[in-house]
Amino acid sequence: MEPSVDVSPSLDTSTRYYWRVRGSNACGDGSWSNVSDFLTADLPAVLLVDDDDNDPDVLAYYTNTLDAMGATYDRWDTQNTDNEPSANDLAGYDLVIWFTGDEYGGFAGPDAASESELMTYLDSGGCLLISSQDYMWDRGGSSNPIPTTLMADYLGVGSALNDQGQATVTGANIFDSTGSTLDYPFTNWSDVLNAGGSGQSAFEGNEGTAATYVTNQAFTAVYLGYPLEAMADVQDRIDVLQVMFDLCQSEVDCPADFNSDSVVSVADFSLFLVAFGSSDPLFDLDGDGSVGVGDFSVFLVAYG
Repeated sequence: MEPSVDVSPSLDTSTRYYWRVRGSNACGDGSWSNVSDFLTADLPAVLLVDDDDNDPDVLAYYTNTLDAMGATYDRWDTQNTDNEPSANDLAGYDLVIWFTGDEYGGFAGPDAASESELMTYLDSGGCLLISSQDYMWDRGGSSNPIPTTLMADYLGVGSALNDQGQATVTGANIFDSTGSTLDYPFTNWSDVLNAGGSGQSAFEGNEGTAATYVTNQAFTAVYLGYPLEAMADVQDRIDVLQVMFDLCQSEVDCPADFNSDSVVSVADFSLFLVAFGSSDPLFDLDGDGSVGVGDFSVFLVAYG
């Protein structure tokens, strides 16, 4: 088995890291190894949390929509358990989309521990879309549901009614240009979610408020009490996700900020000089396959 190590907090994306090791035992410390390095990958924009238990499997509704938008994504499959991503796993994604399909009976949506991890992610500037007709049923209660802290303080739910059967939804506020007649790929157990606290209506349905949201300087979080996949027309789903992307997409880091300290400085120039003449993609700023004079010109424009 290859040796491995878990790093916490998570490493920055598209960043070169340098490392060395030495042995240590009761007789003392050995010599340091030579310095090695590695380049971390660039995370996709979206993490799909696949919480639908594949009964039916609705993943394609999300991947087809994201593919049509040209968006990149990773997938986390909970496999009908509470094996759910931590804040460290979520860090670096512009948007987390958590969907539960027709899953209910104990595992629909994040459990209490995962809700805490999601709150940490959101407090760090994350964005969240929960698409679930049974998250409230499983986590808030099947009768007289009581919104959890995540639902109330981060998703903007004041109160809820389970199993109200929304047939149409019309966007409100930030979603005012969206909406759809709903065509469910399974039984319609969608909810009414009434906004409370700092929450606002995201969608109004024929049975009442169908979705809520909170957006502020720290985060944006949306809770659809109906499944996004019930919006059968891919363009309707694109319209919803485009609103999320517009709100959630982080600013693009300056590509010449090689050490990710938010300024292009002498330290970055030193790293650039070491890479000059190589084909290292991190320093290939003009995209011609090699690190040369053209990249230096791009670097000078960004300097400072």
